[in-house]
This record gives sequence, structure tokens and C-alpha cells, in this order.
Amino acid sequence: MSGLSGFLQTELIALSNEAKRKNPEIKEAVDKVLVILRAHQGDRLINELSHNEETLRPFFLACQTKNLKLTTIAISCLQRLILHNAIPESSAKSILKSLSEIASNGVLEVQLKILQIVLPLITNYHSVQGEALSDAILLCFRLQESKNGVVNNTAAATLRQLVIYVFDKVKKETPESPEASEATEQQKSKNVGSIAPPAEQSARDAFYLFQDLCLLISGESPIFLKLTSLSRPLGLELIESVLTNHYKLFRQRPEFSSLLKEKLCPLIIKHFSDKSDFSNTVRSIRVIYLLIKEFSENLVMECEIFLTMLVKMLGQENPLWQRILSMEVLRGICLDSSLVRSIYRHYDRKKSTHVFHDIVNAIGHLSIENPSVVGTGGGSNSLQAVDGAHTAGATGEAKLSVVTSIMKIQCIDQLDKAEPPAIPESYLYYLALVCLHSIADGLASFVLPTFARPIKTDLESNSTTTSASPVVPVTTIYHNSEDLENHPLGAEFAILSDITNAVWPGLLAVFSFFLTANMDHELFHATLQSYQNFTNVCGVLKLVTPRDAFLTSLCRGSIPNQSEKGVIDVSANGANVANIVPLSEKNLYSLHTLLTIANYLGSILDDSWYLVLATLQQADLILYSTNNRMNAGRKTGNLTTSSPASPSASALSFRRAMSFPASLTSSPTSATSPDSSTSPDPESLTLSAAIKRLFDNTKYLDNEAFLYFSKSICRLSSDITGLKRRVSTEIKNEESGSRIMLSRLTNKTESFAIRKIRQTSLLNMDRLVSQDNSGIWDMIMNHLIDTANYLSTAAQIRTQTCEAIADIIAAAMVSVSSAEMKGDEQAQIRLLVPLKRLVIGESVDESQRVKFIEVQKIAIETLNKLLQTSGESFTVGWPMIFDMIKSVCYFDQPKEEVVIDEKDTASISSKASNTHSIRTTGLVRVAFPCLQLICTDFLPLLDSRCLLECIKTLSSFVLQTEDLNISLTAVRLLWNVSDFLQTKRIDLERSEENEESSTPAKELSEDMTLYSFEDEINEDLTSQSLSALWALLLHNLSKICTDLRPEVRNGAIQTLFRTIGINGGLLKPMNWKLCIWKVIFPLIDSVKQTAFEAIAAWRALKEVQDDSKSFMMVHHSRGTIDKQWDESHVLVLGGVTRLFKDFLSALIELENFQNAWDVLLRHLKDYFLNYSPEVTLASIKSFHSLLSLPKDKDSLNIAKIHPLWVKAWEIWEQIGSEMVEASQPDQPDKDRPIRTFDQDTVTAFTSTFIDLYEVVREDFELNQIEKLMKVLYGVLTHQSNVNAPSDVSHLTPLQSSILEIIRSLKLDAEGSAVVVLHHLCGNVELAFMQQTSRKKPTYIALARTLMDTIKELLLKAINNQSTYQEGVFEHVIKTYSHPMKLKYECPTFDSNINPLWKTATLSVLEILEAGMKVFISVAEEIPKERFLGTWNNIVNLIEGTIYSDSTFPSSMSITDIRTDENFDIEYLDKLQTILFPFMGLPNVPREVITRVIRSLEKGSRLYADSRITEMALETQGRNEIPGLTTETVAVQREHYAIICLKCLFKLCSTSNWAFHDSLTEEQTNEVSKRIAQVTAPILISRCRFILDAYVVDSPLFGKMPLPRIRQDEILFVLNELLSLDMRSGILIQPSETSQYNISYFYETGKFPRLLTNRYLFIQL
Repeated sequence: MSGLSGFLQTELIALSNEAKRKNPEIKEAVDKVLVILRAHQGDRLINELSHNEETLRPFFLACQTKNLKLTTIAISCLQRLILHNAIPESSAKSILKSLSEIASNGVLEVQLKILQIVLPLITNYHSVQGEALSDAILLCFRLQESKNGVVNNTAAATLRQLVIYVFDKVKKETPESPEASEATEQQKSKNVGSIAPPAEQSARDAFYLFQDLCLLISGESPIFLKLTSLSRPLGLELIESVLTNHYKLFRQRPEFSSLLKEKLCPLIIKHFSDKSDFSNTVRSIRVIYLLIKEFSENLVMECEIFLTMLVKMLGQENPLWQRILSMEVLRGICLDSSLVRSIYRHYDRKKSTHVFHDIVNAIGHLSIENPSVVGTGGGSNSLQAVDGAHTAGATGEAKLSVVTSIMKIQCIDQLDKAEPPAIPESYLYYLALVCLHSIADGLASFVLPTFARPIKTDLESNSTTTSASPVVPVTTIYHNSEDLENHPLGAEFAILSDITNAVWPGLLAVFSFFLTANMDHELFHATLQSYQNFTNVCGVLKLVTPRDAFLTSLCRGSIPNQSEKGVIDVSANGANVANIVPLSEKNLYSLHTLLTIANYLGSILDDSWYLVLATLQQADLILYSTNNRMNAGRKTGNLTTSSPASPSASALSFRRAMSFPASLTSSPTSATSPDSSTSPDPESLTLSAAIKRLFDNTKYLDNEAFLYFSKSICRLSSDITGLKRRVSTEIKNEESGSRIMLSRLTNKTESFAIRKIRQTSLLNMDRLVSQDNSGIWDMIMNHLIDTANYLSTAAQIRTQTCEAIADIIAAAMVSVSSAEMKGDEQAQIRLLVPLKRLVIGESVDESQRVKFIEVQKIAIETLNKLLQTSGESFTVGWPMIFDMIKSVCYFDQPKEEVVIDEKDTASISSKASNTHSIRTTGLVRVAFPCLQLICTDFLPLLDSRCLLECIKTLSSFVLQTEDLNISLTAVRLLWNVSDFLQTKRIDLERSEENEESSTPAKELSEDMTLYSFEDEINEDLTSQSLSALWALLLHNLSKICTDLRPEVRNGAIQTLFRTIGINGGLLKPMNWKLCIWKVIFPLIDSVKQTAFEAIAAWRALKEVQDDSKSFMMVHHSRGTIDKQWDESHVLVLGGVTRLFKDFLSALIELENFQNAWDVLLRHLKDYFLNYSPEVTLASIKSFHSLLSLPKDKDSLNIAKIHPLWVKAWEIWEQIGSEMVEASQPDQPDKDRPIRTFDQDTVTAFTSTFIDLYEVVREDFELNQIEKLMKVLYGVLTHQSNVNAPSDVSHLTPLQSSILEIIRSLKLDAEGSAVVVLHHLCGNVELAFMQQTSRKKPTYIALARTLMDTIKELLLKAINNQSTYQEGVFEHVIKTYSHPMKLKYECPTFDSNINPLWKTATLSVLEILEAGMKVFISVAEEIPKERFLGTWNNIVNLIEGTIYSDSTFPSSMSITDIRTDENFDIEYLDKLQTILFPFMGLPNVPREVITRVIRSLEKGSRLYADSRITEMALETQGRNEIPGLTTETVAVQREHYAIICLKCLFKLCSTSNWAFHDSLTEEQTNEVSKRIAQVTAPILISRCRFILDAYVVDSPLFGKMPLPRIRQDEILFVLNELLSLDMRSGILIQPSETSQYNISYFYETGKFPRLLTNRYLFIQL
């Protein structure tokens, strides 16, 4: 409380001095109060002041003098006392009286002070009640009448706060209780015509205050307030403030509620009966809105009157501003959905009046009274008129817009205006539209969350699925009226249903009118949103009539009218197609809204699905025609924006203005056109995605809803094609449901309905294949098959239908193959029957059976898909499958069948068409993959008879001449079947051996064939029959391996090695020897030789002929013969390596296997160095695979394989050396051109060493390590790194591999660690070399990783003398100094990882801490140049880190800067402990110490000063230093600079800072003294400059203080100088003539300046 006491004493003294001559009595009173103030302190003073009225006497006397100065002082003191509750309670009234007396003097300052006192006086002292409160309010009213604007506004604000506070007190004293509707009735019955005031004083004050405000506004005399009149605007504003803040109080207290009814409401009603100006009307309207909003339940009759008045104000006869005010209130009412329900419940539902209905009708009539204002010629009950209306951005400025049609401040809020403001002409209609939006949206906000719930989907549990649309199908929570009545909110639901039924005709008419208006995108979108909300409300409430009315209108408005007559094929070209009206922007908006509604109401649309689907089909056709015209324009180069065939400008702007949900646009489907070469415009993609989403949501429909949907989509498809529909028992009232006129547009190339049947069937497959929903399956499949085989179906639509059937059956097979339905044979048959019906050409009209080749082809392709996806699930039906496959090879045509090929027969093989009938055209190529799949995957599923059928079918395809490739593949399939049979044979022989009942197998003759073996086949296969089939596998296989056809050659190679590999475990040593020397190695040589000859011949022919395609064979994506042979080489490499690796334990026992191993390695080396990159990579991978030891290493004899691995190391080193040499451009091999190896190849090469080293590590000597390091450095800097992946934040695979090799090395040999450390340092330094190409690697991540590795290796060898003699310690420090010097300019990587310079700093500290002691101990034994070089690198490191030129990045935050500053401080602190004790040793050059201290001095500079130079600190005198007044810019690391400066003082002090456990006390003292001798002159020069600069600059600043940083610096230096205990003997330098000698400073007069200006420094 010392502040209060000090303030009062100061003010009282001033008051006494001012009044001692003319008003001595004031001086006497002041003296008494001063005695009290000096006698008491703190709370005792407050207590004394609050109980002694004499303390106020000097202030009262001062106010009575009317002297301005005395009055001002008195009021200020009174204000301070009141704020501290330091006046007696009984003095409050006296203070008010004094304030009232001086309030009329007209002095602005005094009046404002009075207003500042009144409110705290009333709030702090409860005695201000009743009359005193009235006086306080009167005082504010008097000041509010001041002509001074400041006083007037301040008084008005104070008055509002005062009035609010009066009611706040009542609120605090009133307990929480229910609203006082009953109490109000009881009060009315007891006091008819009068209102009894409350008993409590605070409530009584509030009661009388509110009552008097009402009386004064109405011109009557007040009871409580001592006013004669009151400005009506001010009174209404005060009433509004009270009702806004304390409406709950008026509901709870009956007496206050009665005031509203008896006083306020009549006042407002009377005001509206008189003509009033804008200012009063605005305030009255605001009060009316509050009464309706907060007291509609209490003032039912009055609110009805108010609402009726508002409706009447909408009449055209009233001024515009009155209509605007009424509409703004109605907008607020419509925005409150609960208030809307309350109004309807109180009036319309009771049938007494139709207030809400009148409101809606009035808004509707107002909306259409002047169509020209909103840019439309008249209202329409549908959205069809949107075609002729243009939106903003297409033809000009919108007449109804959120920019031009609104007011920045609505009229009802413009309380500062006396006259109506300028109002936009369309603002009234904008408000009407907003009201209708609010009604619809309010119904939706209550109904939709409560009445409907989303169908549970699997999207929530499936994290890999993209998020669903925000609109998903819903299901109502009730099914009949009883459910609705029993709901807890049943009464509210009934009201909402009545409201919806009452307003929907008007809303539909007005919405339709506004949708034809010229409005901007935002308003149009909001209108459609409200349209959508209301339609959804009708849907979930099961109000079918309004729902279908809104849907029908929306459907018609979504499609433009076509001017052409007759049916138009949108896929054709012609003038009528070019004149098709495209979708306008409003059409697109409407379609989006229709899709959203259908999404939401999908489960309850029933037959109305037909409306939606028919509309979407028409939109799809228009988009199809638009895309076709745009693509045609692109092809001809004539497409322009003004072309009638292109979308309108408004439609193109649709993508910029409209925002679909993200889920509808994230993965748009292909364009509606089936031609994949087209490029659809964005509108098509967006709308297609939205339509797709609608159909995707059908999977959430229940079975009944999905049945309605399927019926509607099939009905739509049949209506388009004219197909007669089958009668289904599942469909009731098939012809019922809403209809919409079908468009005169059609598409003969693609069916929208078929496309969507396919899409929805795939999504709902689980339910379709179930036995319970077989009726839906039959309905869909019958419709699709009938459409496919219907004679009048267009060819492309027939193809589309067949593809839909194929996709549906394929998906159904997946469901049937699931665990739940596995083994359901009826389901499998049900899937195969439709395919068979397509093959035989079954139709709905059995009188004529027609076969379409395209239909048959797709049916067989579908069979292939079934076999691919779920062939293993077939338990029955294999005979039916083989019958369908074999049917395509029949050559005789049945006479009763008609076969039609709708495609050009020129595409069929001419040889086949000349030899056979048209039946064979193309079907063989389609059917063969089915057989191929069976032979590769499903042979184990076939019994003996089915295997026989399979072989017969294969034979049929081998004999066919239509396709040579199929014949060759069929032969290969026979080998695959034979391989399967051989495996069976081996199993049988083993089982026979176990049973010891085996008989010798019958030897097969060379001429035994499949057909001679066929007679011996029975149901149970024997080992003899299987052995016979095995003989077929080896027939001519080795000869085919060099075939010139790559597909045949490669297949033979794979088959050969696979066969040997499968049976290798059964081969004996002699067999293996023959395989290796007579089959495998000759095969490698022959493949190489044949490839060389073939490629040479190809190149020779290429030089002769320009067109090489006539002789170049193409195999898959390999376009040249080189690539084809490369693939064969890769296969040979893989096969040979796999055999050697898999059977190494058996092969190693062979005689002369070492020779075979050498031959294999030479082949691998040759493949690596002399072949293409693909073969090179394959060879090194094979090399790696060959050297990879198996998991069960115990199975191998390491001693036997060791010589093999040693030979492999030699080959590996030769490969690496030759690879590096071959890529060097400066010294190329004369016999071989320069070549490079890609990154993958080099990485694979280095990775091979890991497995190789695992065996040879024990014998790996120093010279081998040196060779290894040379190879590793060569591959690390190899040219393959140019296109390597980024290595900024992560190691490249090559770098990771090299690092793994280094970590795996055994470094026990003498000198091995030295070699490796030098190598690693060289690798790290690669990251800091100048990069001339962006494509080159940065080595940043490698450097970061190697820093830790280097540290670990060095710490292990830290005690070895060779570490220091060989320069490893020096090299490591030099390496780490690079990133430390660069600091923020150091190459960067991931921002979440510790920066490179920090990593280097931490590592250096750890290395120095461990190594300095050893380094000093061996200093005499290592070469001097190593010793000096090491110290030189250490000093370079310190100079670059303590005072770094690297600046903070501009993007660096303050937090990060402070973190780095603290890091540098810790670094400096550790350097003092780790390094400085050794720096002062005698054998360390003095220059080392000087450079370190100079770095500290530079780091200690707190700001940039142009006068500071190296020489300035030592030679300039005070007179030579010019004064500067330029802005001083502090360094960003002030704390760090202070620490550096403090370190300089510490180095000169007597503290034993140089202590180290390796130094004696005497050595410590000598070290400290030697360093201090160097530090002292530099420190003194630094301090002298700081003091001189301060002395010179201070006078120039005058009364202005020097910058903060300068003051902090001078204070720190002075404090440090005062506390500095300088070490003795350091002022005498080794050289007395040196300028560092302290005597030099005395002689030149520089040192005494430290003591000048003593008075100035004392002031500091």
C-alpha cells in the first residue's frame, strides 16, 4: 500500500501548497491527514482511512472552493481512495453530493474524472442504494446532456454500465429458478392493474429503474429517477442493454416479467402506431426482436402482435428502410429453428392464427414483386428456366450477389444514423432469399441428425480405404406412425412434419423463381443447398408428395431442352449433333445437388430411383457429345471457345466456382466415352466422379432398397433398347413409379445403364451371390444376357454388355470362393451357366438362336479370368470347362445355327480364314490362355480322366495352324505337364521304396510317344506311366536353348535348369559331372558364341539396310536383338549359379571341382566386364548369390570351401580394379573403350564382399585391406554416382554397403586401423569438396554416419603411438574441422536431425578429451612436423568455431538461435577444460596461444563497430577514436560474446583454471601463467577500447542514453575489472619491447585512461 500512501502524501502536499494562502482551513485539514498517513502503513492505513471521515475533509473543502486546480487534485485523491476502499461507507452520499455540485462547472477534465468515480463508488459501496443510487444515475444523465462529445459519449457509456450493474446485483442475489410464467399469472391475478415492487432493495432499485425508463420514454413522470425527460433513443438503448444481458432475470422474476407485459410492450406498440423517424424505429425494432427471441413463451399475445406488425411492414406502401428493418428481424427469427417451431406451435398449429404461414407468404410475395431487380422475367415452378439464365462471370455482373446486394452494416445495427442509409436495390430480395434458406436449413439441422442416421459402413474399420463422401445413404429411424409418436421428440417431429407440409408449395415456387434469377455463384450454390436440405427433410419424414415434387423439378432443371427434333445419336457426326445444347453451369450445379440428395435418400427413394437414373443418363449423354465434339476439334485443330460444339463459357467457369466434396473428385473415373484416346474436360471428370460415388453408395442399401434400385436401372436399360423384359417374381408393381420424359438423345456406342449395372453389381456382389438374393442375380443376369443376344442391340453396346457380364461373373467367383461359400457347388454351376449360354447364343426369344463371335470371345475370356482368380476353388464343372475350350477348335458348322461376326474379318489371320470356316476366326487365341492356365496351376485338381482330357485339348491346339506361337506354347505346356507328372513319379517311387514292394521301372524306348502311352492310361497313374511322360521332357531340350527365337530359347533354358534343379538331389556324382562339363559349360559357351554371331550378323545387315524391322525379332518390350540375347544370358547365369549354390555340398566332393569353380568365376568376371549393363548386374548378383552361405552353415565344410572363397576374393578384387580403371577417362585401356557401371551394379558389387569376407576374414592381411580400401574408394567416387539417388538425408545403397563392409572388418593386424581411418577421413572430406555438378553425390549423409564410425575406431586406437606418428590423429581433427568451420553453411539434410557441425563438434570434444593426454605424452617421440601440424589443425578448428563467419539462416527461429548459442557456450567451456591446460605447455608454440586468444577476443564483441580493428585495440588513443552516434546493432549471440569476454578475464585471474589430472601443480601454474601473459595485453586493449569509446560517444548522445548493449558492456567490464585478481608476473612479457608489454601501456599513457572519467563510471 506504499503506492497509495505515497500518492496521497504527494497530492496532499500539492493541495496544501496551492491552498495555504487563500484557503488556510484546507492546509490545516491536509496536515491532519498527513499525520495519519505517516503514522500508518499498509492495511492499517486502509483500515484507518475507511473509519475516519476527517480524512475526506480536505477534499470536500477543495471541491467547495470551485478552484480548478484544487478540485482536480481532490477528485484524483477521491478516485484513488474509492478504488482502494479507503473511505468510510457513510461518506459515499457526501461524495456524490460534492460531485453533483462541481459537475456543472463545465470543465472537461473534471467531468471526466467525475464519471470515472461514479461507477467504482457504486460498485464498491453497497450503501449507494435507493435515493443515493438515483442521485448517481441523475448525475450521469446530467453529464450525458453535455454538448461536449467526449463527455456525452463517456457519460452514456458509464450510464449503460451503471444500469447493467444494477441488474447484475439483482442477478447475483436471485437464486436459479424456473422461468416465471406461472408466477407471472399469479402476480397478475393478485395485482390487476398494478405491479408490486420486489422487497429486496437491489431488486427494488432495478425494478423502479426499468419502470422509470419505460415511463420517461412514454413521456410520463418517473417514480424513482429524478428526471423530467429522457431521450427516446437513449432510453431504448438502455432497455435493450438490460434485456440483452439479463433476459433470464426477466423470465425468473414475475415482477420484472410483468413490467415487460404492462409497461414495455404497450410502449412499443404505441410507438408503431405513430410515425417515427429512422433512429427511433431502429431501436424499437431491436427491442421487438429481443422480445420475440427471448420471451416468445412469456409474451405469446404480444409477440403475435409484433409479428403481425412486422408482416405489415413488408407491404409495398411502406418506405424501403422500414421493409428492410422488418426483413432483418425476420431473418434473425428464421435463423433460429427453435423459435420458428415455437411460433408455429403457438399460432399456426392451434388454428387460431396463421402467423408463420403469413410470414412465409409475405416473404414469397415480396420475392416476386419486382422480377427485373433480380434479373428474371418471371417465376417458374420448375428449374427448367435455368437454361436461359446466365450466371455472374459469364455475361456480366450478377444482379443478386453477396457483394453488391448486401450492406456492410445492416440497417438494424446502424444506431449512429439519424437518417436511413443508402440501401442496395436488391438487398430486400437478398434478405428474403436468406430467410427462405434459413427456414429450410433450420428444418434440416433438427430433422436430419435426429430423424436419420448414416448406414454403418466398413470405411471406419478399413484404414486403407479413402474417406467416404460426407453424404452417405441414410435410413429413417421409424417405419410407421406409432414409432414416430413413441419417440421422445415425437411432438416436435409432428410439428416439423406439419411445418414442412405447410410451407413446401411456397418454398418450391420461390426457390424455383430465385434459381432463374441472375445471382452469383455463392448465392446460387446456397439456394441449391437449401433446396437439397428441404428435399432431404421431406424424404426422411416420408413426405412422398413434396419429395417427388422437388425431385421432379430438380431433375427437369438439371437437363437443358434440346432444340433438335427426333432422336439424336450423340456418337454420330452431323449438324443435329453439333447443335446439342450442352450443360450450363446451373445444370451442373443442379446435377450435383441431385446426386447429393440421391446419396442421402438412397435407402428410401423406392421407385423414385427411376427419376434420378433417367436424369443422370441424359446428363451422361450430353457430356458424351460435348467430349466427342471437343476431341474432334482437337484432331482437326478447329476447336475454339466460341464454337457451338464446345461447352459454354459458364460451364467452363463451373470448375472454378463450384467445389465438390473431396471424395467425389479425388479419383475421377474415366470419361463417359469408351474411347480411351479421348481427353475429357474437367466438368466431365468431376461429374463422372460424383455419379460414380452415388452408385458406389448402393452397397450401403438394404436388400429391399437395392431391389428397387436394380429394378429401376434394368427398366431404364430396357426402355432405351426396346428389349422385352422378363417377368420376375421378385418384382412387384413393375410398371409403377415416377416417370420422367426420356431425352431425345441416344448413344449407340455405350449404354449408361449397362455401365451402372456393372458398377453396382460389383459393389454388391456378396449379396447377389447369396441364395437369399438369387432373384436379384437372376433378374440382372437375364437382362444382361438378353441384351447381349438381342438382335437389335447395337454392336458396341453388345460388347459393353458382355464385358459387364464378364466382370460381374469374375467378381462373383471371388465371393463364391470365400470361406463362407466354399464348397457351394450350386453357386459354381450358377456362374458357369451364363457363360455357356453366351457361347451357345441363348436369347429371350427361343425361336431364333443367334451366335455372335464377339459374345463368344468375351465369354471365353471371362472363363479365363475365372480360372486366373479362382480356378483352385472349382470342385465341379471341369468337363463343362473343357467342352467350352474345345468347342472353338471344331471346324464343321451346324446348319441350324447362325454365326455373326460384327467386326471386320480382315483382322483375322488370312491363313486360318483360307483353311477353315469362319468359326475359327480369333477364338483359338482367346481360348488358349484358359488351357495354358489349367496346365500351369490346376493340374493337381484334375483326376486321371480330366488329365487325359487336358492332354487331348493341348494336342488339338498343337495341331491348329492358325497361330504358330500358340503351337509352340502348347508344346511348352506339354513339357510343363510332363514335369508335373515326373514329380508325381518321384513321389510314387519313394513310397514304393518305403513299402519295399517296388519293381524295376520299365525302360522306355526312344520312340515312345504320348500317343503310344495313351492306351496305358487308367484312373490310377503308376510310376511306369509317369516315367514315360518324363522322357518327353528331355526331347530336343538342349538344342532349343540356342534357338534364334527368344521366346522359345528362353523357355527352353528355364525349363532345362528347372528340371535339373528339381531332380538334382537324386543325381549321382557321375551324373553331376556330365551335367557340368557336358551340358552346363558347353551351354554357356554355345549361348555366348551363338549370341555373338547373331548380333554380328544383325549389325552387318543393319549397315546395309535402312529398315531393320524386317529382320529384327521383337520379344515383349525388347526391341533389339542385343536385348533379347541379354535376357538369355541372364537366364543362363541365374540357372548355373543356382545349381552350384544349391548343390555345393554335393558338388564340392567331385573330383577337380576346383577347376569347375575357377571356370565359373572366370565366366562371371567376363560377363561383368564385357557385357551390357543388364548382364553385368545379373552376373554380380549371381556372384553374390554364389558366395552367400546357407543358414545351416554346419552342413558345409568350411575348410574345403575356404580355397574357393580365396579365389573368389581374387576375382572380386580384379573385377573392382578393372571396373574402376575402365571408367577412368584419363587412362583408358587401349584395347577397351571407356565404360561406366550404374549405381545398382556397383552397389551389388560391394555387397558381395560381406559374404565373401565372412569366410576369409581370419587370413585377411594388411595388404589385402589396402587393396580393399583402394577398391572401395574407387567405387565410392565412381561415375555411377552421378545419377545415384539423393544422399543428403539418407545414405545411398552403395554408401550403406561400403559402410557395412568397413564396420565388419577385423582390425587386429598392425596398421590396419591406420589405413582404415585415413580412408574414412578421405571419404568424409568428399562432402566438403566443391561440387561442380548438381547431379554429383553430396556425401552428406555418409559424412555424418562416418563421423561416428571414425570416432569409435579412433577411440579404440587412441593409446597407440602409431595413431599420432602416422598422422591419423591430425587427419581426424582436420576432417572434423571442415563442418565445424562451415557451421550454418555446412551442407544440410533432414531438419529433424542434429546438424552436421554439431555432430562434428561433439565428436571432436570426445576425441580431444581422450587423445590430448596421450598426444602430449608421446610428443617427444613423434616427428616435429606431426606435432606442429596437429596443433595447427587444432588451432584452425578453434579459430573457425569460436569466431565463425557463418551467420544464422534467416528462417531460423529465436528458440533455435538460443539453443545453438547455449551449445557453443558449452563447447567453449569444455575447450577450457580439455584443451587449454595443454595449450600452455612449453613445447607448444606461443603463436598457438596467441591465435586462440585472438579468436576469443573476436568472439567477445557484442556489436559491430567500424572503429574496432586489430590495430585499433592496440595503437589508437582516446583522441584518435572518433565519436559515433550511428545505430548500434547487437550481435545475435550476446550471451556467448559475454562468455568469451569473461573467459579472457578468467585466463588472467589467479584461479586455478588450468588444472588437469595429468599435470602437476607446478605445471598447472606455469601453464596458467604462460597463457595469462598472452591474454593480459589483449584483454587490457579490449577494455581500453570499450572505455574510450564510451567516453567519446557519451557526450554526443547528450541526454539520450547509449544503446542498451553499450551500457551492458561497460557495466560488465567495470565489474570484471573491479573483481579481477590478476595473476602475478604476467605483466612482464618475454620481450620487453613488445607492444603487448604492460609497461608499454603505462609509458604511452594508455593504461591510465582506464581510470579517467571516474565520476561518469560511478554514475553508471
